[in-house]
Amino acid sequence: MKLKLFTEMFSDNAGVGAENIINVTSGHGFTPCQLLAREGIQNSVDASASKLVRVEINLKSLTGKERDKFLRETNLNSVLDEIPDQARGFKEYPDPIEVLTFSDYGTIGLAGVEKSSSIKEPSIDRFVGLCRNIADSDSQATGGGTYGFGKSIYWGMSELKTVFFYSRFKDIKKRANCKERFIGASNFTPFNKEKKRATGRAWFGDVKGRDYCAPLVDGEANKKITSMGFKPRNSSKEDGTTIIIPAVKDFNSREKMEELADEILLFWWPAIQSKQLAVTLSYNNEPIEIPDPDSHPVTKFFAPLYQTILSQRKKEPEILDLRKIANYDLTSRTICHEILESTSESFGTLSAKILEAHEVEALGELASTTAMIRSPGMVVEYLDFKLNESESYAGVFRSSDKMNPILARSEPAVHNKWDYK
Repeated sequence: MKLKLFTEMFSDNAGVGAENIINVTSGHGFTPCQLLAREGIQNSVDASASKLVRVEINLKSLTGKERDKFLRETNLNSVLDEIPDQARGFKEYPDPIEVLTFSDYGTIGLAGVEKSSSIKEPSIDRFVGLCRNIADSDSQATGGGTYGFGKSIYWGMSELKTVFFYSRFKDIKKRANCKERFIGASNFTPFNKEKKRATGRAWFGDVKGRDYCAPLVDGEANKKITSMGFKPRNSSKEDGTTIIIPAVKDFNSREKMEELADEILLFWWPAIQSKQLAVTLSYNNEPIEIPDPDSHPVTKFFAPLYQTILSQRKKEPEILDLRKIANYDLTSRTICHEILESTSESFGTLSAKILEAHEVEALGELASTTAMIRSPGMVVEYLDFKLNESESYAGVFRSSDKMNPILARSEPAVHNKWDYK
């Protein structure tokens, strides 16, 4: 089945200009590479349906016939005809086209209802959360939400402002009436069309009349992903989602993928170390290694402290009142204490270690910081605060299970801090 392009129009009441979707994660001080490492992996971990989530990331250069086939099968050529130059932001397609694929396994996939107007069950209805809706994340989610504003990084990385989605999933509660889906989505700048105003949002799929674009499903979805040159998912063991980002901006080398590997380790070493997450990367199908957290020059200082916390949870921990944390005596070289709120509820557990001079130099700007961690195992931030005035340290804080949903709701769109305001 040929993909057709559908553009969304502003209604007589209101609408949202698509360029605002792309800009929402700007201004937080993260590079696109860091945002992909944080938000891309976060979305996969949030969708976990097994003890281990596997993520495969590949950057591939498409040239010649392979490039031509990709443009033909995605029907991207229709964009040049139907979307004005100013709205789309490019005049022609690059050669080569650098395509980044982000695939996860052991996850829910893009299950659930197909139409945004359907009443949502956030834990199930992930298709509309990623491919259709804006700012409609699950307020009760304890990971990073269910495809909130953070998903904008996918479109922000594409020079074509376009992303394709393919997924295999279990049809929970028969809300989907299929087990595979494929659709493309674009976020262009608003423009005039047929004496009306278009929002800039567009989809590639099975266009039905003037008002709706449906995804390709089951056999048609598998045919489409195969014809584009990518691997279909043929069994339930491959449940999950593949996200295809064409013409990635400033991301066209092995060095960039190695940078991405470092960023993933820096933010996700707790989940990797505890065997909740496995990530593989490749550039033009050549593997790129993610270092072991226990041996990496930076994470090797934090990883043992996290293990101390995990082992401490199995026995009665020592207690440290949060109000007395400043200038805490670290003469014992290593501590591991449960931290209490003023209500005597457990806030989480802190482990810290005094650093020798050569260790301070090795850690650089992360010396005397504490890795702030909560479920699902991402470092929210490396917080710089004075645990001890006289000596440098490395610290790890893991929130308690009770505090996890509270802290999750306190985080901004990019989940980079716990904000009480």
